[in-house]
Amino acid sequence: MSLIYCKCGCGRQREEFDTQGRRREYIRGHSSFNRHPTEEMKRKNSEWHKNRTGKNSPQYKGGQKLTDLRSHIKRRHGIFKSKPEFLNEWFEGSEGHHVNTNQIIFIPKELHRSLWHSIIKNINMEDINKKVNDWYINNYKRLQ
Repeated sequence: MSLIYCKCGCGRQREEFDTQGRRREYIRGHSSFNRHPTEEMKRKNSEWHKNRTGKNSPQYKGGQKLTDLRSHIKRRHGIFKSKPEFLNEWFEGSEGHHVNTNQIIFIPKELHRSLWHSIIKNINMEDINKKVNDWYINNYKRLQ
């Protein structure tokens, strides 16, 4: 077993041959030690990275729209923890409206879309719920 100095210039020694008889010049991890890329290497690396970002990246899976959808799904799983309770039956031309996180009432599509609202952000929920309550009191018995 003969010892040689690491080729990187660190001054440490290692065995000239590994356990399988192959000649080694560097200590493990030192082959790129004190190595500075040339300007040409920097330019090539820069070009390579430019062509692998955004839509050209192998990890690209749909951009902002898909990211928003995933985060929306995660938020929903955090808010709607139990199975919903349906307050009435579905009828033709209706949409389900979340009165709160656990209760859904089926109301006419036109009523449901008459006022933009979000249960997740709690925007306009009081206003739409007042409209839904008025509709339910006045009209639901007629539909039964």
